[in-house]
Amino acid sequence: MALTGTIVGAIATLLGLVISVALIVGATAARSGFDAGSAPGIETPAATDPEAATPADEPAAEPEEEAVPQVDTASFVAASRGDLADFEKDLDDMIVTIDEGGFWRLLSNSVELSFNYGQLSGREAPAPIAAEWKTQLDALDDRITAIDDAITDDRTDDLRAEIEAARAQLDVLRGVLDTAED
Repeated sequence: MALTGTIVGAIATLLGLVISVALIVGATAARSGFDAGSAPGIETPAATDPEAATPADEPAAEPEEEAVPQVDTASFVAASRGDLADFEKDLDDMIVTIDEGGFWRLLSNSVELSFNYGQLSGREAPAPIAAEWKTQLDALDDRITAIDDAITDDRTDDLRAEIEAARAQLDVLRGVLDTAED
């Protein structure tokens, strides 16, 4: 019976590993802007030419000017501050997990960091801070990559340093948000 328990445990561990790797690969692909429509072997429908679709009897409609969407600064700042707080909580969880020696939970926390990054990068920043916000988000993305690498390579001391570097980057992003509120 002990052998059966060992086999079941090994299968459960292997299944957990496969799921964790799939989550990390998916989160990394999403963070890097992977577009399945541009992947080889995946066809996307061709765009219809509006001129060709207009009957010769009817005059072509004049294109309307697109309105530039206004970004609600207060909403952007509030939502972004919430995502930064969630990100920091996940960093805190990672420190606890390192102390407890939980590898699988570290992988889960890493996926949560990528999710929070997706939330932050998916929101359009107000024009006055848009360029700086993007620059600092790119730096945060580099921190996430360094954290993922430290987890994968089982470099606990480096992981602690990378978590603190990510925490410092969150402070930089909060500073950018502060300028939006001025």
